[in-house]
Amino acid sequence: MFQIIPETISCTSATTVSDILKMQPTNKREALLHSAIQELQTDNELLQGQVIKMQAASILNEAHCNMLRFQLLQKEEKAKKGKGKGKLMGDGLPKMLSGDEFFQRVVEFTQWQEEQEAQGHARVDAKEAWRAAVEEWG
Repeated sequence: MFQIIPETISCTSATTVSDILKMQPTNKREALLHSAIQELQTDNELLQGQVIKMQAASILNEAHCNMLRFQLLQKEEKAKKGKGKGKLMGDGLPKMLSGDEFFQRVVEFTQWQEEQEAQGHARVDAKEAWRAAVEEWG
């Protein structure tokens, strides 16, 4: 039958794994324990590296999902708005172009065009900032 013989381990004052790994084993049992600690330390370092990679992937996935969410929101808003504002008098019927009502429509249409242009520039700037952040990260 297998019998375990208790032995004392000589490293009683060591407090960290690196201190233990610096010590020289004095017997066969300590040598086995020392090699086991080295293997576990190597495995632990590999696992820590994997955790860091997974965290980085999670951050990139979150950024990508946010970008897609923003694009979907923009697409839904555009679909809700419709394309009825593309022409000043878009119903095809003849109109008499005089008075304050027509002037007000021209002002509103001009403001709408300026807003659309500003939103387009903002989207381009946001996309460039996102690309720069992705390049910096990778």
